[in-house]
Amino acid sequence: MGYRQGSVMKATMNKEEYAEFVVAVDEIKAKANININHSVTYDGDNFIVEILDEDINLAYLDEILLDKEEQV
Repeated sequence: MGYRQGSVMKATMNKEEYAEFVVAVDEIKAKANININHSVTYDGDNFIVEILDEDINLAYLDEILLDKEEQV
């Protein structure tokens, strides 16, 4: 789904994957007050999402999301 170009993360998502991404971005903002700067372009039925923050720690963001899921 995603790959790194230089130090930027880029992913092609379908409608459902993009909806999950938006929810995750909102959860990270609510729980850890972290803004994930990203751009979205459209290619047919796909969403191409590019994370604009070069120093983002994806493992840490995963931990935030997993911690939130465990508390539910």
